[in-house]
Amino acid sequence: MWQEFANNGNGICIAVRPQTTDIIGSFKAIYNINRPYITQKQFQNLSPEEIAEEILKYKLSTFSDENETRILKRVTNGETHDFLSVNIDRLYLGWSLSESKEQEFREYASNANVKIIKLRKPIL
Repeated sequence: MWQEFANNGNGICIAVRPQTTDIIGSFKAIYNINRPYITQKQFQNLSPEEIAEEILKYKLSTFSDENETRILKRVTNGETHDFLSVNIDRLYLGWSLSESKEQEFREYASNANVKIIKLRKPIL
């Protein structure tokens, strides 16, 4: 995952915690070689929440190392997009992150009471 999304250790990973109880549910992503084809007929007797989960639960198997859990939040106003409020819990710093960027993140974390974890390059 660090090679794919964090430029081989040059990035960060942000761990978050939801601030709301207005959550429909959470589920583990299902990894497949191809995304499944979902027909309109399959949606006829499903609620909007069930449709969203059916669409969002699949992810390509190339990302299976992520072991992702997805969270759905109810939108209270159908005319606007509402985002899930979260607190930043931890920052994981990549092993190749520049010193200047690392210092920036450490300064942010100390001001925001966020835990920092510096990663070491994995041995494979």
